[in-house]
Amino acid sequence: MTAVWAAFAWTQATGTGTFDRFHKLRGMDFVQFYAAGAIVADGRARELYDWDRFQAALSTLVPGLGDVRYLPIYPPQTALVFVPFAPLPYLGALAFWCVVSATLYLAALAVLWRSLPALRMYRTEALALALGFPAFVQVIAHGQIGTLGVPLLVLAWFGVRDGRPLLVGVALGSLFFKPQLGTLALAALLLMPSLPLLAGLVIGAGLQVLVAGVVYGWSIWLQYYEVIVTVASDVGSFEPKLWAMHSLRGAALLLAGHSPVTTGVWIALLGVAAVLARRASASGVAPEITFVAICLLGMLANPHLYVYDLVLLAVPLAVLASWLASHPEVAPGSTAPLAYALVWLPLIGPLAAITHVQLTAPAMMGLLWALGHSPRPLVRTLAGASS
Repeated sequence: MTAVWAAFAWTQATGTGTFDRFHKLRGMDFVQFYAAGAIVADGRARELYDWDRFQAALSTLVPGLGDVRYLPIYPPQTALVFVPFAPLPYLGALAFWCVVSATLYLAALAVLWRSLPALRMYRTEALALALGFPAFVQVIAHGQIGTLGVPLLVLAWFGVRDGRPLLVGVALGSLFFKPQLGTLALAALLLMPSLPLLAGLVIGAGLQVLVAGVVYGWSIWLQYYEVIVTVASDVGSFEPKLWAMHSLRGAALLLAGHSPVTTGVWIALLGVAAVLARRASASGVAPEITFVAICLLGMLANPHLYVYDLVLLAVPLAVLASWLASHPEVAPGSTAPLAYALVWLPLIGPLAAITHVQLTAPAMMGLLWALGHSPRPLVRTLAGASS
């Protein structure tokens, strides 16, 4: 943990104003959220998806940005979150957001930890892993917003644990602030289909659509749709760092590049992942296994899963750790090493830029396979204990 944060501190310790020692913008992704919040705060919401005006706003808000472009591709409700940050100068707003982001993350994990009795004796270890999780460091370093999803994923776990599919749906539907996270909702529908779950998804996402429509006017959604169509027509131009993507699609593209064959391989691998996830959750014995399978399948299916979005893995990994601590005798031997590997694999992700081999997706696939071989021994063990 110390080494991870020391590297981050060293990068940020020197530099000039808004730029670090490598002349990269501090919190490089935060600037797009900051600009969106400022545009809305100025009453110019109609310019939110005007790419030229958005770029002009970036240059005004952060002098010296040069030709660095951040295009507005997030849905309009996301900008509302950052309106309170608009009055602050960029670095002040970034610092404020980092505090808010870290607080959301740690508070959500604290609530989760208290709900997992098997982990309560590991207070120090849990805190160290939470703070040192490389994906969390990347969220802070980039000024990204993945931590907004951590409390929602904790709520989804409570819903799975307590058999409340409506709560699961509302929580996962609320991840709509990052539309690509909708794959978690699709994974839940596949693994625990029900009308209450579907209703919850509609409520969670629909409330955000409603709020944005009321605040901005309904035409904002047409503007956003046009942006999505533009991006989808040339998606390769918007993915300059394939080595930073950690889903099945990212792994396939990094290895073989954009081609119809790569797309076919990706779809086939998604099918395999779905089968493994279905096997893992089919027994219904342990809600922990079902929840972890939903999360792993959702992340593997995410077409745009960058390293900072892996911060969401903190929730299923904690749930899985609790289950392993409670049932160490029934889990396949590969389960714990694969889970632990997923904690640290984001740290070596940049090596994929050289090797063109991304290891996170194979590790998640391996963990799904291992979990699929856990329920049957667990059934036998529980049956023996009850007799």
